[in-house]
Amino acid sequence: FCGEIAVSKAKYQLEDETIGYFSNGIFIPSQKGGQSRVTITVGHRSTSAYIVTGKTLKELPGMLNQGVEYRLSGRAEGAVRLEQNFGYQDSNSLSFAYSFPYQGETQEGEVPKQGLEMRYLTAPELAAEPEKLSMQVYGSGQLLKLTMDIRGSRGETAAVTIADGSFPLGWQQISVGLPANISYPVQILGFTLENKEEMQEQSGQIYLDDFYYVEKVNYRAEVYQELPQDSLRKSFDRAADIAIFGATGG
Repeated sequence: FCGEIAVSKAKYQLEDETIGYFSNGIFIPSQKGGQSRVTITVGHRSTSAYIVTGKTLKELPGMLNQGVEYRLSGRAEGAVRLEQNFGYQDSNSLSFAYSFPYQGETQEGEVPKQGLEMRYLTAPELAAEPEKLSMQVYGSGQLLKLTMDIRGSRGETAAVTIADGSFPLGWQQISVGLPANISYPVQILGFTLENKEEMQEQSGQIYLDDFYYVEKVNYRAEVYQELPQDSLRKSFDRAADIAIFGATGG
């Protein structure tokens, strides 16, 4: 026998009651965000499900309070320091001041690369894989490439692209993901700024601020066993007439 479940008779029990509550079978999330297993019971039968709500944002420590060093390539000039940005929350931001002058081709016909490479003296770490990294970036709309340089626990390195080409104009939030094959914990070594407009002078200043990451959601699914297939169960597109025969009582 198959029948509909009356929502009013269902009871819901959250393992983590801080993420929200149920009202007439509808989940009402709180401002906290997070995940929880929920047990749904009707009569003597119950099943489990999982609820994920909101984004669990966590501040990325050490990005704005560590000592840094930097080096220049080509004919580039510039500096990297922590300074007040007078724009985004008027707080200390990671500042990249750069000047990439026009430099002609070499004798081999190649244009030398110009860049500003910054490294943390003590690399901040990410203990576990995040869903994504988020930061506020301020730029001047010039043709630049900015990467975040990282190293995995096995020594492998990668450059995560933040911008490649037309750099954001003004403050913008940028989110990036880390490579799937990187091993954790991951060290954030620093950033590299490169000139993309090699035949023209570019100079200015960019800021990085407000580093956060979205915690990756991990949950354990219950093993769900389907009921045996009932050969007598049929679906109807219209009302069904049911004939009953044999002796009846009452």
